[in-house]
Amino acid sequence: MHIPKFEVKKSDDYKAIFVSGVFGTLTPNEGVMVVYTDRIKPSVEPTGALRLESVERELQVELKMSPQVFKVIALWMMKHVQEYEKRFGEIKLPKPPKGKEPGEALYV
Repeated sequence: MHIPKFEVKKSDDYKAIFVSGVFGTLTPNEGVMVVYTDRIKPSVEPTGALRLESVERELQVELKMSPQVFKVIALWMMKHVQEYEKRFGEIKLPKPPKGKEPGEALYV
């Protein structure tokens, strides 16, 4: 059986971003993940103290995929988490906000 040549190349608009989180859904037709970055917008009070004025959530990209690819990505990520935790210990998560389950968005 002939195995085709496989090449990897970066898109002309390829970029690296810091990811604060994702949200999305999985339906019988497709999986959707929206990747976002949060930017803290502080203000300085007359006393010189910093105060959190607002958080700007910038949507970076919307990923659309088949349910199968959605699951493969989830399994790939969990494999890496498990390998990391075996080597370095448990990754501690902040307590979810009231009314949220672990694994739901930590920040709304």
